[in-house]
Amino acid sequence: HRADGRPLGLWMMSFTLSNPLKQLCVQSHELPALDEKARNALQDAVGKNEIEVRELEARGISLQLMQSLYRPNLPHSPVEESEAFGNLSKVRRIMVNEVVVRYADEFDYIQLVVEGDLPAAKVDQLAEDFRAKLEGIQGVPCQISEAS
Repeated sequence: HRADGRPLGLWMMSFTLSNPLKQLCVQSHELPALDEKARNALQDAVGKNEIEVRELEARGISLQLMQSLYRPNLPHSPVEESEAFGNLSKVRRIMVNEVVVRYADEFDYIQLVVEGDLPAAKVDQLAEDFRAKLEGIQGVPCQISEAS
């Protein structure tokens, strides 16, 4: 979590960077069928989204960087997410030594859950890898707290 207690905003950053509104406008066959007011509202939202993307990119934040949060610096493999919505799932899973590791975005903190037995040193490595990457994205100190 952030040391200052503020929300992380990771899901919204990923949503913004994936730019689904722009994709909707470009790919939608229904766009011409919308009335003028709805079409203008959608185009305004796309414009606002593009500004937000530029602001994040100016801070050095990209969709690839956001996705790297869930790719620790130790051998692992991704777990197929049937419930995921593209890159916008609030839960990510990986396998480390045949053990599922789950990252759940809880808005103001990330819950890292090891669903089996991993050596304490590997768990510490996973947590520290995530904390360091999160701190880089947030631009403020981040901390690890153990569940009680």
